[in-house]
Amino acid sequence: TIPNDPLSREGWKIYRAEAIEGPYTLLHTDANPTQNHYNDNDVVQGTTYYYKVTAYLTGYPDSPDSNIDSGFASN
Repeated sequence: TIPNDPLSREGWKIYRAEAIEGPYTLLHTDANPTQNHYNDNDVVQGTTYYYKVTAYLTGYPDSPDSNIDSGFASN
């Protein structure tokens, strides 16, 4: 696993699904992120999306998945 040091990760991988059980697809890879949020602009109004995140560092397996969070696309 990735060393337990927040400075040792290279970035985040953000995954999205339309059902909590998945399947999840890679939505965005953020190398050397400096922000703690992501705006998903490729959505369909009236749809609930589910997201999870992993940290990555070259040469190591990705971190375990984060907790799943959801968002509802509305006007």
